[in-house]
Amino acid sequence: AMNDVRRFLDSGFNHVTAVDASSDALPYALSIKAGYPDRFSFVQNFFDQFEFGQDKYDLIHSNFGLSYSTEDGLKETIQKIFCALRPCGVFSCIIFGPADEWYRTRPALAYLAPEEIRATMRDFGSVSITEVSSDAGLYNGAPKHWHYCRVMAKKSDHGL
Repeated sequence: AMNDVRRFLDSGFNHVTAVDASSDALPYALSIKAGYPDRFSFVQNFFDQFEFGQDKYDLIHSNFGLSYSTEDGLKETIQKIFCALRPCGVFSCIIFGPADEWYRTRPALAYLAPEEIRATMRDFGSVSITEVSSDAGLYNGAPKHWHYCRVMAKKSDHGL
């Protein structure tokens, strides 16, 4: 429902670009665009296929979207994100872990353990990882064991 996008815009961010491959996101994007015509843009694409550019963003955020890639694709995308952040830029994301229930049933997704995330994000100035393991289930009430990492990374003020 792009609730994070709305929160960023309501909090005063100058511009927010949302990247989502799902066609289900389009109605939400159109609704947000109507309310913030000059401050919001939407790109229907996967994160690993999005062209981030260089030194362009102060903040990049992804809820689970990065895991809808291959493991190599996720790692490459994190490196592109590092390059796309300005000095002192922040990257926050959620990445599925290998103990997630979907690891067995959806092997095409990317799953990284905390130590793999830390190694992949070694160029960032600081990285904080909170590992979560929960049987909270899915939004529709179906049971599911979740294992994921909430990650906050900050690029140093001099890039590398």
